[in-house]
Amino acid sequence: MNNQRTHRRGFTLIELMMSVAIVGLLAALATQNFKEASMAAQRAEAPGLSDSILNAELAYEAVYEDFLHIGSWHPRSALDRQAVPWTEGSGFDQLGWAPDGDVRCRYRARVLNRRLAVQGQCDLDDDGDRARFVRDFATHPNRVHRAVWVTPANVY
Repeated sequence: MNNQRTHRRGFTLIELMMSVAIVGLLAALATQNFKEASMAAQRAEAPGLSDSILNAELAYEAVYEDFLHIGSWHPRSALDRQAVPWTEGSGFDQLGWAPDGDVRCRYRARVLNRRLAVQGQCDLDDDGDRARFVRDFATHPNRVHRAVWVTPANVY
């Protein structure tokens, strides 16, 4: 009797197909998580620039004893995931403020009864739902200061 063992070389087709399916599933999950993390990072532009606008408004108010009302959104281009250059010709020029580079959100600074509301708005996933951030500041004796996303965290 021949008692030789046959050595199996390589993998079976089933093993290879299972490996490919698992790798594909992991890649799909990682891609979705990366996309959401990327949009969340881009959405973080709004609070940072709103803080910067608020600081410029506070400096303006210290000199002129009033905030500067900038009622229209700037830049005026459509909201989408593409960054657009900041253009001149808005009230932000009078405020002496401009971002360091291109922006993905648009901004305005509204004043009502010595209460300032700096707003940022964006639509990074092009679904029509706009993410909106508001930073309020009031010069009442209480000096109210609030920063809040008006939209849920999953709206980009």
